[in-house]
Amino acid sequence: MKIVKLLIAFVVITAGIFLAINWDSIFKPSPKEGKYAKEDKLDIEEECSKIRTAFAECESWDEKVYKYHRKDIDQSKNMGLFSREGYNTVNNCLRETATNKACNSYLNTIGNRTNFDHAKVSKCYQGVKQLVGLEKMDIKEPRIQKVETLHAFYVKVKKFVESKHLIVAKFDTVKTNWTSFATQKQLILNTGTSYLNNTLFKELEHIPGFKAGLVSNHLERVTNAQRMTFHRKLSSQIIAYFEAKEPTEERVELLNQIFKNFVYQEDTYGVDELATLKVNYVVPQIENSNN
Repeated sequence: MKIVKLLIAFVVITAGIFLAINWDSIFKPSPKEGKYAKEDKLDIEEECSKIRTAFAECESWDEKVYKYHRKDIDQSKNMGLFSREGYNTVNNCLRETATNKACNSYLNTIGNRTNFDHAKVSKCYQGVKQLVGLEKMDIKEPRIQKVETLHAFYVKVKKFVESKHLIVAKFDTVKTNWTSFATQKQLILNTGTSYLNNTLFKELEHIPGFKAGLVSNHLERVTNAQRMTFHRKLSSQIIAYFEAKEPTEERVELLNQIFKNFVYQEDTYGVDELATLKVNYVVPQIENSNN
């Protein structure tokens, strides 16, 4: 009997603890969020019209307008004013209208042929990114993907045309060689040509400085102006490398080969200095003494 009483007491205590922990979920009414009315208590077409009108009056993407209508839709849903179909209709209307406004604003801004503004392009792109985050959109959505693809290319071209296209002389002391001026120059020219030939460039060629900054004759002038500095610096680096080391047969042979390569690439700047080193860089002769 005592055992039975103890079991009953244990069950009562356990039940009490369970009820205390789960009281709200068991006895309090569940919120209306996620519940839909059998019939819409709002005029769905009117709700959609308000959204379209609000965005039509915006010059470009407007976060405040979006958030106002998002909040309004969510509150109406939580109050049970929408049927499931009605909610989906209004929600899709906001999503579609906002997406069209954000993407079209970007495309119209980057396509402006009369008063182009890089700052506005950046602002419009941020609007698209903001919408993607707010709506948790897939960037593979065709309108979003078009903006992303075009903007990525725009950024690459802008960075390229604004670059000074510096060709750096760097003697690799480990491999004892360097990337030639001609190779680095050709890489720059090839990049400019590839951008010009890209099908996306047709949508960017009106941007001030873009086409002029990509053509070969411009890039030739910019790069050729660096030729003297490049070879003089490279010559100095090679000289410093060998002057810091005692001459050996192997090093003398290495210098001879480097000199040939250097002269093959450049017949003026830095050659005389390197030639002087070559003449003076010899293995010390050991004098034989007669006893």
